[in-house]
Amino acid sequence: FWAAGCSLRCRGCFNSELWEQNVGRRFSLREILTLVSIGALQGDTGVAFVGGEPFDQPWTLLTATAAIKLVHPQQTITLYSGFALEELLRHPVRHAVLWLADLLVDGRFEARLAKALPNYRGSANQRVIRLKPTRRRLFRRVVSARWDRLVAITNQAVSAPPQLAPMVGLTTGGEIQECGRLQEAGS
Repeated sequence: FWAAGCSLRCRGCFNSELWEQNVGRRFSLREILTLVSIGALQGDTGVAFVGGEPFDQPWTLLTATAAIKLVHPQQTITLYSGFALEELLRHPVRHAVLWLADLLVDGRFEARLAKALPNYRGSANQRVIRLKPTRRRLFRRVVSARWDRLVAITNQAVSAPPQLAPMVGLTTGGEIQECGRLQEAGS
């Protein structure tokens, strides 16, 4: 999947036509899952998100990767990003996407380092990172299993307790609602 929009705009980028967010056509989640399903039936074993910069649309990327992993858990998800892994880990929603993906090709494109490279990298400075072993070493849990720390994500809103909202990168505003504790039956 090619993501439109790129805040990085690396000099010499071969995909500069995808720098603007309004190019291409929008796909619904249903259309994305249909395309992945058709590909899986034809023998595809993976899905790649490239750009533009896919992580410039972190909520969309999170929704798509989560849905793909739920419907097609065997599919390998590869993400291409000009952001370094260390930068992505600082942003909670981008961090969450990395929990779902299998591979990350990271780093800014550098034209002076571009050459025919293995592993589908654009320039020699970019890394191919297997995320599962990396998660064991680097990732921390953002949301615990405790009910008073529950973050709920729906099509309409993100809900989180006030003390957790800043921790997951949300501010109090239009898209966030405070969620209360679940009430036990009869209490």
